[in-house]
Amino acid sequence: MLCWPRLLINLCDELHLDTPRWILEIPACKEPWFVSGMESMKAITLVASPLQFRLRKIFVVENFLQRV
Repeated sequence: MLCWPRLLINLCDELHLDTPRWILEIPACKEPWFVSGMESMKAITLVASPLQFRLRKIFVVENFLQRV
């Protein structure tokens, strides 16, 4: 649930759509959230996360949104 606002913003950017205002009003996470609980992945996700996710304290791998 916590990734949905960033996911929607990223998809709107990708599709060149205006981002709905209500999405922008959702605050960042209080605590950082990492896609993996593995300590070794935290350093990788700190660097690889897209800016839109880092701004909300969400740390994922670079290809997190890659689709087939």
